[in-house]
Amino acid sequence: MKIKLLLCLVLLLSGCGEDTVTPDPELNEYSYPETKEELVEAFINSYGDMDIDNYSDCISENFKFIFTINDQSQYQLPSRYLERAEDVLIMERVFSGNSHEKPDGTTQPGLQSITIANWSMVGPSWVLTPAEHAEFPNSYRGIFYVWMIYAENGSQHTITMQTTQLFYVKSYEDTHSDGTVHDRWYLVGQEDLGVIRGNDDISWGAVKALFM
Repeated sequence: MKIKLLLCLVLLLSGCGEDTVTPDPELNEYSYPETKEELVEAFINSYGDMDIDNYSDCISENFKFIFTINDQSQYQLPSRYLERAEDVLIMERVFSGNSHEKPDGTTQPGLQSITIANWSMVGPSWVLTPAEHAEFPNSYRGIFYVWMIYAENGSQHTITMQTTQLFYVKSYEDTHSDGTVHDRWYLVGQEDLGVIRGNDDISWGAVKALFM
């Protein structure tokens, strides 16, 4: 599916990581982002295409999503953090198009499509986090403005999200099938900074909470 995308990303030089991961030979070139920009583009495409496999390929094994304090309180979440396994389970529901019965007995309609109206870097370019960073040490942090529209199945109702996010990315050395070594970038963390527009908009974390 072609995504509807108005994209403004700052092109930056990629950095080098010291860690090593074992590559999966079944992954295609789409799954091998060798720069920060290619990683962000792949992550955007995973949303526009509602593709859980490509989403999973973009996030590291130790990926962590951080909710806002307000969302943790409003949705009565047990923690501000989502580890990778739980996050992928939630995103499978988001991308599946199927309705989801929530613990309180209510039903969240499935999504028909996700339209990306804007996804652009704001503020300074990527910044290297210090080794003593509490959550994502020695990674690169970027601030992004994101505007997405989620269309629900069987109705004209949409969910609009306009928000700012902190994305934390890191590179790992990865050996391809031809024996060449490349940097492969992963998203190691995402911190939701909340809604920045009208009352009808909801946060990134709130969308995830609807499918928990």
